[in-house]
Amino acid sequence: MCNVDLKRAQAFNPSDRDNIFKAVEATSGFGEVNKVVIEIMRKWMVESGKGALLGLPEEERAVSALQNNLARLLKDQGKLSEAEPLFREALEGRRRTLGDTHPATLAGINNLASLLQDQGNLKEAEPLYKEALETQRGTLGNSHPDTLTSINNLGLLLQDQGKLSEAEPLMIEALEGGRLTLGDTHPDTLTSINNLGFLLKAQGKLDEAEPLYREALEGRRRTLGDTHPYTLGSVNNLGLLLQDEPLLREALEGRRRPLGDTHPDTLISINNLAVLLKTQGKLDKAEPLNREAISSAKKTLGDAHPTTVLFQKTSIYCCRIWVRPRE
Repeated sequence: MCNVDLKRAQAFNPSDRDNIFKAVEATSGFGEVNKVVIEIMRKWMVESGKGALLGLPEEERAVSALQNNLARLLKDQGKLSEAEPLFREALEGRRRTLGDTHPATLAGINNLASLLQDQGNLKEAEPLYKEALETQRGTLGNSHPDTLTSINNLGLLLQDQGKLSEAEPLMIEALEGGRLTLGDTHPDTLTSINNLGFLLKAQGKLDEAEPLYREALEGRRRTLGDTHPYTLGSVNNLGLLLQDEPLLREALEGRRRPLGDTHPDTLISINNLAVLLKTQGKLDKAEPLNREAISSAKKTLGDAHPTTVLFQKTSIYCCRIWVRPRE
């Protein structure tokens, strides 16, 4: 979806194409038209998925790939409240049909836990992450990629709970296992590198965090490309660490296009840039960004969500949160 670009459009009659382009340039511009087209397509994908899901027999819905994929699509679009009942139904169906230890069930446990964590419901997410990890250690072993993912996920949750000393050994285990099993440039390893850097930064170990952030960013640019969401996450993190305005602007511009203006990741980038501009004394540029972040966060996440609350604080700390990708 993020590759939609009106400038690459063709027409049977070249003169029609030229006239349309002139009209676009004279009015809203290509960027705005692209945003409208992407949003329409995004809504069409969701509605098509919902329609297809309703066409399935009830006993097939919960264990279908369609239900899981639709839930993930809604989550990726930032529509957490719409994704939640689908994830719950999918997990219940998998437990009932496949059992508690089946790989698909464990994936469903992680999916629901990740959603709850993004909603700020850390208390309910924790036992789910622990269940998935304990089961995978017993059935798959400590170095299996799925186990490493669960180790990483639980570490992130503990960090969000402020339990940094408990999170650190898990983060280190996930990274060492990823380097050994998957290699240094595998996307999962790069995520573990990034996440350990995030933890070290939270502990105030900035000199140790920086090389990890740089390694993750360079690896993601090389393997995933400059506009991939994970790459933009690394751009954002290094920008925060270095207080680098160009990097934060790159992250924001890269997120606005594919995710839209109200996606949680976009809102975090908006607020990050606003806080940096404020510390630089550029209040006239910072204020509209800050207002946009707070207003959209209230509508998208709710008044009580941790991200919304942080946006409303005047402290520089409000720019320190980033929704990390969980693979």
